[in-house]
Amino acid sequence: MKNFLKIVFGNAQTCNIYITSFEGNEPAILIRNQYGFAFARPSNGILTFSAGQEFFLVCTSDGTYRPKTCNPAEVIKILPCRKANSVSAVKKEIHCCGPIDENHPRGVGSLYHIGIQVPTQKDQFAILYYSCQNNETHSVYFAQEFINQGRLNGVMLSGKTFAWDKFGYGKISVPLESNNKITYGSDNNPTGQLRRFKEIFNEDLNKAKRYINFEPKKSELYLAKGHLCPHANQPFDTWRKATYFYLNHVPQWQKINNGAWSAVEGYVRSLTTYRNLIITTGGYDQLIIENHATSMVNLNNVTIPKYVWKIIQNNHNP
Repeated sequence: MKNFLKIVFGNAQTCNIYITSFEGNEPAILIRNQYGFAFARPSNGILTFSAGQEFFLVCTSDGTYRPKTCNPAEVIKILPCRKANSVSAVKKEIHCCGPIDENHPRGVGSLYHIGIQVPTQKDQFAILYYSCQNNETHSVYFAQEFINQGRLNGVMLSGKTFAWDKFGYGKISVPLESNNKITYGSDNNPTGQLRRFKEIFNEDLNKAKRYINFEPKKSELYLAKGHLCPHANQPFDTWRKATYFYLNHVPQWQKINNGAWSAVEGYVRSLTTYRNLIITTGGYDQLIIENHATSMVNLNNVTIPKYVWKIIQNNHNP
């Protein structure tokens, strides 16, 4: 197995990893902080460690955990993982949000941590982002991530995608009084969506195609899995893979997902050049089909939000 990365030193005080030199299955690179383990965060395409600072190379698929110490007088060679890192979600016993009433005095939302389990380190979990999910409908209220200043500078946005992890997944629904089940279909093929909308409109195909139409000239008129923490915000494959949880999505019209909403995400990324940001994204309300009764009567169904929102907080002390 070849060495695929080396740490080079620019001065006597630091060790630098240039992340553009990654090839193959990169290890997750962690540090310790007051809370346990955390992901080392690059700035301007470089991971920087102080002389004497300890960091850790983690391959979850191999079950390996290798501590390293920054010594600017040495070149440290790093081997790739045999397989790509796996990512996971952990449900916390914390009620994070949702309607509060006499039946749900603490709300109906549960908080999830998404990241990696650190091999050989009992109960140690490195977090990439948070998600809050409705325990009853499985709809996601919001997801939240921190992006440090310069994290995406000098990083080539990867077009690589991953299979969606259905952890925490319910059924996709349109909130109507009749049977509200609707599925994405494989690879975003919206055949099942068109069938469901035909049922809604009493088998009127023309009306259904006002909402779901995957003919070539209208290929964006269907419901896609809309990321809350975007794939393109992540500098490493392990981080990108972690965004493909159903805990990190809302059903969203592809025309919006690939259009105006994509422009919003790009603008937010531009803000990270000189700022530390906490970004929270979620859905609100339920989709209403014009001139149709709307009441969510079935449980265990993910609702299609009427609105998608994003809050950007400038954080000077991450």
